[in-house]
Amino acid sequence: MKHQPFKIGVIGAGYFAQLHHHAWMKAKAAALAAVADSDKQAVSPAQIPRYQSLSDMLAFEEIDILDIVTPPATHKQIIEQAITAGIEKLICQKPFCQSYQEAQEVSAFAKAHKVELIIHENFRFQPWYRYLKSEIDKG
Repeated sequence: MKHQPFKIGVIGAGYFAQLHHHAWMKAKAAALAAVADSDKQAVSPAQIPRYQSLSDMLAFEEIDILDIVTPPATHKQIIEQAITAGIEKLICQKPFCQSYQEAQEVSAFAKAHKVELIIHENFRFQPWYRYLKSEIDKG
């Protein structure tokens, strides 16, 4: 039985988010479905639907996983909005929250709604680290 790829929504289109966009577009088990960012100048893949806010994205797109690649000050609000909208799988770039207390509150909110909340750190996938890894592998 063949499974459909997960539909990925990314909130964020800044520098680090572009690394996420690229990775999701290469993933076999996932399909980048949409990108949201309030900055009209931020770059996102041309063939992917682009929205100005998470609300706009969720009004038009069915998302299985939301990848949050925005500044830490926005994480709590985005996570709570996504959970309230019914998204059950969230990936949040670190730093996770602005304080330990905020992280506890967000984690408890996700747990209460039975949402899978993953904290992600992408440095090992950045181009310079991939290059160094390939050089190390070559000896």
